[in-house]
Amino acid sequence: MGDVQELLVEVTPSTTIISGLDALNITTRTGHFLLPRAEQANPPKLPPAPKIPSPIPITDLQVKFDKSWSGSPELWRKWMTKLRPMHEPMWRELGILDGLVTTTCRFKRDETLLVELAMFWSAETNTFIFPWGEATVTLEDMAVLGGLPLLGGSGRDKPSPEVQEDAKELERHRTLLNQSKYKKPTYSGWVKHFLECVPEDGTGEQVEHAAFLAMWLSMFVLKAPPFDVVQADVFMIAARMVHGQSVALAPAAVASLYRDLSTLKCHLSSRKEETYMMRAPLNVLQLWVWERFPALRPEIVSSLDGHHFPRAARWDNVQTRLDPSTVREELESPTQFEWMPYRSRNLARLHERGWVSGDDIVRSKELQSYARCIHACDLIGMHCTEMYRPHRVARQLGFDQDVPGTVARIRSSCKEAWKRYDLKPESITFFIPYSEPGTTANYMHWWKKYYSATSVSKKKRVAIAIQEGTNTCADACIKRHGKVRTNGKSLTLEVVIL
Repeated sequence: MGDVQELLVEVTPSTTIISGLDALNITTRTGHFLLPRAEQANPPKLPPAPKIPSPIPITDLQVKFDKSWSGSPELWRKWMTKLRPMHEPMWRELGILDGLVTTTCRFKRDETLLVELAMFWSAETNTFIFPWGEATVTLEDMAVLGGLPLLGGSGRDKPSPEVQEDAKELERHRTLLNQSKYKKPTYSGWVKHFLECVPEDGTGEQVEHAAFLAMWLSMFVLKAPPFDVVQADVFMIAARMVHGQSVALAPAAVASLYRDLSTLKCHLSSRKEETYMMRAPLNVLQLWVWERFPALRPEIVSSLDGHHFPRAARWDNVQTRLDPSTVREELESPTQFEWMPYRSRNLARLHERGWVSGDDIVRSKELQSYARCIHACDLIGMHCTEMYRPHRVARQLGFDQDVPGTVARIRSSCKEAWKRYDLKPESITFFIPYSEPGTTANYMHWWKKYYSATSVSKKKRVAIAIQEGTNTCADACIKRHGKVRTNGKSLTLEVVIL
C-alpha cells in the first residue's frame, strides 16, 4: 500500500443494522459504508419532497420520447453482421461489445412507466425520492444494462494528429451526404453510403469502422438534436476507439440521463404546452425499472442459455402497458424492490470479499470499474456536467445505508472534475462487502421525518394486525405480502419499506 491512500469505504464494527424489507429485523454486525457519511450531531437537511401531481393521461403529455428511443433498424443490424467478425476482439478490449450487441435488441417503450417514474426525480440529489428511500441509475446500471465502459479517457480529451485525420475523413463523407439526394447524413443514408462505397481492397476499412462507431454513438449513446442524423460531435470519439483508445462512455451517458430527467420533471410539473423532446438513453431507464420493481416488469420471454448475451437482451421484445395508478402505487410503496438485481454480474464478483488496494486494483479492470461506481464525483457528459452521489443509494451497490454526507461540487473546470472521476488505481483502497445490505438506525430515524411528511395515501401506510403470539409467522408474511389478517387480539403497526 502506498504512502497516501484514498479510502472509498468505511467499515465500522458493532453497528446496529436493519436488514431487508422488515423494519423489525435488527442485528448488530460490522457495517460497510460508502463515504462520506454525515456527522451524527449535524445531519444534513432532508431532500425536498417531490411535488407529485395526479397521474397525467399520456394523450395530454407534451413530451416526445420517440426521438430518444432508438429501435434496431434492419440496415443497422446488417452493418453489425458485416463488421462484427472483423472487429469483435477490439470491441471486447474497448469494453463496448455488450453495448453494440444490445442495439440488435428491440425494447418496447412504456411511456406511462417513464412519466410516473420521472415524477419522483430530484434535480438536487440526482436520485429518485421515494417515500421509502432514495434510488437512482448508477454507473453500474449503465455498465450492465447499457453495456458501456467505465474506464478510459474523457470524451473531451484532446485527440492525436492521427485521430484528427480520421475524424476529418468522416467529416468529408458527411459533406458528401449533405450534397447527395439525402440532403443530410441520415442514419439510413449513412449506412447505405458506407456499405456501397468502401473499396474491396480494404483501404477504407478503418474509416468504415469509425463511421460505424460514429453512428452507434449518435443513435444509441450520446444523442443530440437533430436526432435523425449522424452527429459530427462524436467523430473524434469514434476515431479514437478505432485507434484502440478506450473512452469512458458510461459516465457521459449517465450525465445526459440525469440532465434529461431533471428537465423532464420540471416540464411535467409546469404542464407547459410546448413539446419537450428527450434525448438521453431512456431504454436503460426502463430496463432499470424492470430489473428493480418485480411487480412492474413484464414476463421475460428470451432464453439466453448457452451463449454470451448482454444483460439487457433478456428484455428483448417484451412489453408492458400499465395503468398510471398501478405504477404510482407500486413506486410509492413497492411490494418488493431489488437492491442488487445483478449479483452474478457484479463488477467485483471475481474477487474475494474484503479489503483491496494497490497491485490488486492495478491488475484488475473489474476492480477499477467497481471503484468508479462507488465513488462520489461529478460526471462529464458531452454538453453537461452532473453530480454522482452513490453514497445516497449505497444498498444498490451492496453497502449499508447511513445518513449521507455532503459532497462539494467541482465547478472550476471539466478537467478538474474529470480528475475526481479518473481514480488512480494504485492510490485507492476500498472494501468489498460480504453481507446483505441494510440501513442504520440513524438513517431510519432521519428518513422517517421525510416519510411522515409525504402525501402517501393512507392505504399505503399498511396497518398490520398481528395475532398475539404469532410474531414470527407475521414477519414472514410481511416479507412476502406486506400484510397479514387475523381474528384474535391484534397489535397495529406501521410498516415502512426500506
